[in-house]
Amino acid sequence: MTIRSTVRLTLVAVVALLAGHAGFAASDTPPATPASPTTAAKPAVAKEGVFTIINKTTWDISAVHVTPAEEDTWTANLLKHKLAAGGTAKMRVECDETDVKLVDAHGHTCISESMYPCGKHSTWTVTNQELAGCKTFGQ
Repeated sequence: MTIRSTVRLTLVAVVALLAGHAGFAASDTPPATPASPTTAAKPAVAKEGVFTIINKTTWDISAVHVTPAEEDTWTANLLKHKLAAGGTAKMRVECDETDVKLVDAHGHTCISESMYPCGKHSTWTVTNQELAGCKTFGQ
């Protein structure tokens, strides 16, 4: 046997040995390459929109807070000034299912759950009747 044949047989044995280990695949398919930073999936950015509240109650609204639906991570007050009875306020919010908390001048709260404050639901007209379930609100 020549030196060339011996080297060739040794090379074939090493390749066969490596192919049997977990880190090497015996496949004609090239290994997958990891995604580069430019092609990696980017986290979704929440869309923002303008949410308008029209206060048709007989009470002032002192604060408006929002949180993603069924969570308890309320924002700071979104109102720049109290929303007087008959007044309108516009605020920027994320366009996702949202719970909205209204606070009156006495600190009483009323929560409206599962609102979609963008698109065709971007305006909410608040009335006494709508807040009737919040017994102490405005009292």
